[in-house]
Amino acid sequence: VGSDVWSTVNTGRYTQVGPGYGPLNGTSMAAPHVTGIIALMKERNPSLTVEQIRSTLQTTGKNVNGYRFVNASRAVQAVPDTRSNYGLVGAIGAYYWANGAQGRFGGPTTHELVLRDGGVAQIFSRNHVIYWTSRTGAHAVNFSGGIGGKYRAGGYENKYGYPVGDETAIAGGAVQKFALADGRKYAMYWTPAHHRTYVVWEGGAIGWRFTREGGTARYGFPSEDEVAYSYGARQTFNLGSADHRFYWSASTGVAVMN
Repeated sequence: VGSDVWSTVNTGRYTQVGPGYGPLNGTSMAAPHVTGIIALMKERNPSLTVEQIRSTLQTTGKNVNGYRFVNASRAVQAVPDTRSNYGLVGAIGAYYWANGAQGRFGGPTTHELVLRDGGVAQIFSRNHVIYWTSRTGAHAVNFSGGIGGKYRAGGYENKYGYPVGDETAIAGGAVQKFALADGRKYAMYWTPAHHRTYVVWEGGAIGWRFTREGGTARYGFPSEDEVAYSYGARQTFNLGSADHRFYWSASTGVAVMN
């Protein structure tokens, strides 16, 4: 990249004189530095594979003219210290390495935990849990955020199932979707305007119409969970200064009032 690397050199110009330091560039200078970084990474986790090392160096490095400029500190800190004996294996381990590793999730604080409906989870020190099922794949829940708080308050996977995707930023807030083994799907929406997270049951009549007709772009974010009444159900969405109230009953279906 046209930048010199400061490293050990011999002070002689044409013959060996003595050890010193100096700037040169090329793979002869870069390779020892990368090797040293990898040695520090493997000190924290001796079982690192070549692909895990490659992925960590790339994701923690900086893009310079199409090449990765390695960052020793970030690369080493991205590797969890497995001397705690909490291993990273399978789909959860692969997801961890591909999505930020130590820098995003922290280190593992448990082994994989067996949960209901064929699911497993692993807890990490930065208040994240990575969940996996054969139906949904591996995805994380951030329990420091509003969506994670709602998921916890509702009973985790027992009420909402497992995440089918990661938390995603959308215009005005964020959303993350979950699914139960029986096929019921829920979307949790958070917006700073409400300072809370509310759930849309996408398999219900209200949630189906909301999602089909444009979701938050047309109706805004939910300002309450779906509320059941003797005649049916209601859920309110807010977009700017306008409220959109969805009413459902078995006899009339879904009606929207602005």
